[in-house]
Amino acid sequence: MIDPPLVAWTTPAQLPAHGLHVWRIRLSARPSPWDGIALPDDEVARARRLVDPAARARSLALRQATRAILARYVDAAPAALRFAREARGKPALVAPPGDLRFNLTDSRDLALLAVSRTGPVGIDVEYVRAVERRDGIARRLFADGLVAALERAPPADRDALFFRHWTAFEALQKATGAGLAGPRTDPADWQVRHFVPAPGSVAALAHGAQFPEPVFYFGVPE
Repeated sequence: MIDPPLVAWTTPAQLPAHGLHVWRIRLSARPSPWDGIALPDDEVARARRLVDPAARARSLALRQATRAILARYVDAAPAALRFAREARGKPALVAPPGDLRFNLTDSRDLALLAVSRTGPVGIDVEYVRAVERRDGIARRLFADGLVAALERAPPADRDALFFRHWTAFEALQKATGAGLAGPRTDPADWQVRHFVPAPGSVAALAHGAQFPEPVFYFGVPE
């Protein structure tokens, strides 16, 4: 795993034609650069359906942060952005039109946003924890070699190893837009980068072979 360097929110977000940026977003941080950004009624309504007030606040912050960050790349006001869902639910930016692609993940108060102009990306983050029926999930979703490696690992290491494999699996499925229930993505067609965005967490980023080094990683805010 790698622990990427942090670049501040105030750094101009210039994304090369063959570049890839990954943003780290602390959803509970206050004040934040996106405080006060207006959201469409439907996004507010979806967040308000969450019963837990803390979860509702994180959902609203995530939507505000996503708009604030993506707006910087397309030179538009955050409120002017329009999103749509692909066939299996992957979000896409449809207005302003262009070549910008993104993918989003969150766990607790940590979110990651991958932004690309080269092609599709997928990203996933999880905090390491005990999972009920962990081994059964692994046998159902992971390749045989990964299952065998998990079973050979010392018991104290298995939760972390499970989430390393899980985040890679989910990042790949999100990169293709297949989703968790869709056709399994062939890892041979993609690159997967593992990293640690925060203590106790693991993350994976999936992208095509055409992406160059390095991945840019921005801290928002620290």
